[in-house]
Amino acid sequence: MATATRRFDPQKIAKVRRERGYSQRSFARISGVPLETLRQYEQGKATPSVDRLITIADTLGCRVDDFTTEVEQ
Repeated sequence: MATATRRFDPQKIAKVRRERGYSQRSFARISGVPLETLRQYEQGKATPSVDRLITIADTLGCRVDDFTTEVEQ
C-alpha cells in the first residue's frame, strides 16, 4: 500500500506571493529573505529550511503546508 508524504513545491511560494500582490523585490524586503535566495526557492534551485518556510508563511499570512504537495511513495 502506498503512503503519501508532503514535499516542498517551489512554484507555490511564487503563486501565493503574487496572489498577495507582492513582487519578488517587495516581498524580499518585508520578509527579510534575500532577493536572490527567494528567486532560488521559487525556481526550485534551493529548498528553504523549516524556519525560513515559517517566516515566509507568516509574512504571507498562510500555512507552511500551503507550500507543499502530497506525493505517493
